[in-house]
Amino acid sequence: MLSERKQAEELIKKSENILIVAPRDENKDAPANALALFLYLKKMGKSADLIIEGLNVKKDLSFLPGFAEIKDAADGLQNLIVSLDISRTKVDQVKYVVEDGRLDFIITPKEGVFTGQEVTSCACGYKYDLIIAVGTPDLQSLGRIFEDNPDFFYKTPLINIDNDSDNESFGQINLAELTAVSLAEILFPFFKSLDQALIDEDIATCLLAGMIAGTRNFRIRTITPRALETVSDLITFGARKDEIINHLFRSRSFNVLKLWGRVLARLESSLNDRLIWSMLSQSDFLKTGSTESDLDEVIEEMITSVPAAKVIALIFENEEGKTRVWVHTVKSLNSMEFAASFNPAGGRTLVKFDLNEPLSSGKKLIIGRLEEKLKAILEKE
Repeated sequence: MLSERKQAEELIKKSENILIVAPRDENKDAPANALALFLYLKKMGKSADLIIEGLNVKKDLSFLPGFAEIKDAADGLQNLIVSLDISRTKVDQVKYVVEDGRLDFIITPKEGVFTGQEVTSCACGYKYDLIIAVGTPDLQSLGRIFEDNPDFFYKTPLINIDNDSDNESFGQINLAELTAVSLAEILFPFFKSLDQALIDEDIATCLLAGMIAGTRNFRIRTITPRALETVSDLITFGARKDEIINHLFRSRSFNVLKLWGRVLARLESSLNDRLIWSMLSQSDFLKTGSTESDLDEVIEEMITSVPAAKVIALIFENEEGKTRVWVHTVKSLNSMEFAASFNPAGGRTLVKFDLNEPLSSGKKLIIGRLEEKLKAILEKE
């Protein structure tokens, strides 16, 4: 019996129209590696699309080759099939005309006539014959594309590629390696097995970008010899390491740095720095010339600066004067579970929600709830 990797290889080889999806999460490892897969499949001669809901906010990945081709939503997933029974009357000519917002097919018989009873139609069949999910723990994390098209995901062959221990193994083929630090440790050998000659500098750069972003430039504690060997191999294949680091870690704007200073000045912690938080008023954004979208980079700085942190919260006043909260968790924890009672929006590692409380009382409410939940988890460890 073929291994799952070999089954995945054979399925990709025989598929023609492939959809790649990754979660609407803040983790940059998944989109960077999904982009590498997209570029690789294109070089194989496949028709491929990559859809990641909300990726347009991840501006720091826009330097990657092929980034502009990533789609934010699905369109035209299902085909309309018009069938004509030609068992009794043969076709001489077929043409179509678009007029007044209508598409007319004009079918001329060789002899005899078509009565119209020979024509049937159905909305059936899908544009893609294969789905590949990258770094997706569950289908719900994909957002609208799954919510609006569940039948498509259940009726189309699906390869699930992930390194998350919480992955629900929802694919017909599941390539899960829980010891992999980055998805690149799964995809890179997979690419080499399919056709190593197709791996170029752009593909290697996307793979390495996922590794560097996912490990915060190799500052996490779980770096393995295998991960470092993969980095070395990717650089040998032409991955542009300096370009990646410059864009991800050395290109903070002055406004973001000023905002980070205000966050740092009000940084608080509990549970031995496992929970950290800070507060911002609307005047902080105005005086630093920054916006809420800049908080993505602030979160990155908080993660890097306090490596012991498992849960990070930013509590701030938005432009409408409402109290808004961002909660980020490390990979082993689920942000949605921590903030479930607040009706959050987001993914597993970052959620956002509003509170009907002023900043001070809102802070007391949310930090108390986060402490309670995190303490219960730490006591079990």
